[in-house]
Amino acid sequence: MKNNFNQNLDKKYDSRLLRVREKGQKAAIKIELLSDDININQQVSVHQEIYDVIAQTTKWTEQLNIQFLLLKTALLRKLDEALQYGKQWQASIIEMQIQIEKDKIEIQRQQQIAKQDYKEKILHINTSFLQKIIKAFENLWKEIEENKIDVVFKDFNIYLQQIQKNDTSKEEYKLINQFDQKEICYSIAFDRQRNIMVSGAQDGIKIWRFQDGKKIECIQQIKGDSEIDYATCLVFSQKADFFISGSFDSSIKLYYNQNDKWLKQTCKTSHSGLVTCVILTNQEDQLISCSQDLSIFIWKVNLTYKSIQFDQQLKRHEKVVLSLCINQSDTEFVSTGQDQKIIIWKKDANKKWIFDQLIYHSHSDFGCRVSYITDDVIVWQQSNQRYIHFYQLKNGMYVKKQSIQFPQSESQTENFQFLFPTIYHRKKQVLIQKVNKKIYFIRFDDGTQQYKVDSSTISCSSSAVFGNLTQDGKYLVIWDSFLKQFSVYELFYE
Repeated sequence: MKNNFNQNLDKKYDSRLLRVREKGQKAAIKIELLSDDININQQVSVHQEIYDVIAQTTKWTEQLNIQFLLLKTALLRKLDEALQYGKQWQASIIEMQIQIEKDKIEIQRQQQIAKQDYKEKILHINTSFLQKIIKAFENLWKEIEENKIDVVFKDFNIYLQQIQKNDTSKEEYKLINQFDQKEICYSIAFDRQRNIMVSGAQDGIKIWRFQDGKKIECIQQIKGDSEIDYATCLVFSQKADFFISGSFDSSIKLYYNQNDKWLKQTCKTSHSGLVTCVILTNQEDQLISCSQDLSIFIWKVNLTYKSIQFDQQLKRHEKVVLSLCINQSDTEFVSTGQDQKIIIWKKDANKKWIFDQLIYHSHSDFGCRVSYITDDVIVWQQSNQRYIHFYQLKNGMYVKKQSIQFPQSESQTENFQFLFPTIYHRKKQVLIQKVNKKIYFIRFDDGTQQYKVDSSTISCSSSAVFGNLTQDGKYLVIWDSFLKQFSVYELFYE
């Protein structure tokens, strides 16, 4: 029993120690970001800027070291407590052994009774100290999780955003709010009036009151149907008070507002794999979903009754379908997946969706995101290489118009590729694209007739970040898996 306990304890401790080390490694990466974007074009201003950076970083590292010392003291105290229990446990067993030696004659005289009695005493001792030590380690881990080091990192993150801008005279975005959510969030969506934000929260959904990005309050939380009911994708109606989720557990769910309370109904039909994307047509008479099961589902949407009903299944992909987007006219939609295909679908005479064409490309990589820029221009992002490609409709076929290569980052490959969608805001004419740990803003240049990447970027703590834009294009909200928090950015446009 003792060996098993030690093994289990070692596993728990090693696992938790690894998580602490990972935090330290990620912190080191964040500190390295300080040197990424410091502009040294003009000698005088640069010197002052560097001095400011050094002063701020020195102040931050002092705060960090203070928190490290406080955490070290707390951890040593908790470890001493666990060690004391271990010594007491060992002493109790030795004491029991001495008692048995003294009572040998009695044991021989009443062998069965005495044996059972001592077994029960030993079991009681083991159970009692086992519970004490487990509790001590739970308190140890609680001390780690509740330490103020994360708070220091979060405060410093705001500072990082400020010094990483190359052009300080032209403000394109501003970090205006941050608030915590420890539960993992894969998806975010907003209502048409920007009053409500919905987000995934582990195996549930959170409804937030969203007031100008600064006052954000959780007003309801809806529990999922299972432990794996993670909302991997969300889409909010722009015509009525309802939204739809696709889940890790393969289900499609509709949520509607009734007397200021959000209610849920699960569709009877479901995919047979993780749902990767859900979109509504612009008329909102249909929902389109895709999945790990290689298929695309078409659903009829009834705005009056706030219901959805399965209508059609499309199969042309040979691997997981990752991303969908429909054009503004509702005449076609595009899909892409791990089979490296980009497929255009159109409606036939009976208003059923059918295969139209395969967009040719020569890249030995699959696409993780796809979106319409206009009714005749599509942008497609590669998964494992730092490129996006624009395809334009000419003579009935889509052909490549332009490619953009993004700078090298710390990590070579994407994590959670499809879960942060490509965002194009038509009125603001800005394309928002996540590539590894950075969020890029891309605009069309009328002079060159090419798409160009803005100098300003948002740097994140990890590539596992998920976000979305409000319908008016004013606020971008991102959930960061490392910081375990939402960040709200106000965007500015010329």
